[in-house]
Amino acid sequence: MAAITTNRPYLGRPALAAAAIAIVAGVMAASLDWNDVQRVLVGSEWFWLLGALFVTAASYAVLAYSYAIMNRYFGVALPLRDLFEIGLVSSVIIAAVGGLAGHTVRVLLMARKGVSPTGMLAPSLFHGYIESLLFFLFIPSGLTYLFLLTRWSGRWP
Repeated sequence: MAAITTNRPYLGRPALAAAAIAIVAGVMAASLDWNDVQRVLVGSEWFWLLGALFVTAASYAVLAYSYAIMNRYFGVALPLRDLFEIGLVSSVIIAAVGGLAGHTVRVLLMARKGVSPTGMLAPSLFHGYIESLLFFLFIPSGLTYLFLLTRWSGRWP
């Protein structure tokens, strides 16, 4: 039998090496500050972590659903579930790695589903514009909240 060859490089070993390096670096960082790590672990209120995880998951779900709806509005005829999954995966990658990587994943996944490049560009750009606009609106509202919180609590500098 002839061996099947592909032009794609095998990324298993470099990915495993990168993961091993990250784990070793994390263990070294934790061991250098072990007393601080123990103090944080013991003194933490873990209940708030569950709430933060829930709010984070809900925000990603809303972000992915808004991406799906935006694509529908622009005429992309994929099922809503597919658009939601593409929006969810790309949003997580945008937050974890960066915008360029996440948008590249969006383009690749949409192309794999048969959407033309012109059909995927407009909704993605418009969604990014609206998302950025909302994030910029959070700045004055967050500053106002902090101002009022410190003003009412009596901890004014």
